[in-house]
Amino acid sequence: MGPYLAYSSDLAWVLAAEGDAPVGYFLAVADTVAFEDRLEREWWPPLRARGPRPPVRPGTPDAWLRSYVDQPPRTPTDITTRYPAHIHVDLLPEAQGGGYGRRLWETAMDALRLRGVHGVHLGVAARNTNAQGFYRHLGLHLLAEDPGTQFYGMRL
Repeated sequence: MGPYLAYSSDLAWVLAAEGDAPVGYFLAVADTVAFEDRLEREWWPPLRARGPRPPVRPGTPDAWLRSYVDQPPRTPTDITTRYPAHIHVDLLPEAQGGGYGRRLWETAMDALRLRGVHGVHLGVAARNTNAQGFYRHLGLHLLAEDPGTQFYGMRL
């Protein structure tokens, strides 16, 4: 969440339950290419330069995180050309099914449209069939797949 709050905080929302406990968030970026370029200039170098880096065991979450910092993936140009914005959504189970996701979606899409954005995409784990169904229900369609991830998009 850090880069989104640092560089796109005007497109970030938190869903809170009673007592203000966070139960979800919705993050958006209007221009994925510019965001990824900025991360490469400003966000990743300090993380890469941090003190000694102990070895990590291959196949572990630490190994995945290290490779993500060292070589962050770039969104394919064929996706960003048609769907320049991207989003991240995460709702805890207690926040799912009550219309909160749809309301957050509508709020974010309105904000992106006001910025002149013409398309949005997202990646979802291939095993997360509930989220895939939710996104299809919202009108997104499958754009591409790679191992473990499906990319969905929608014109605004």
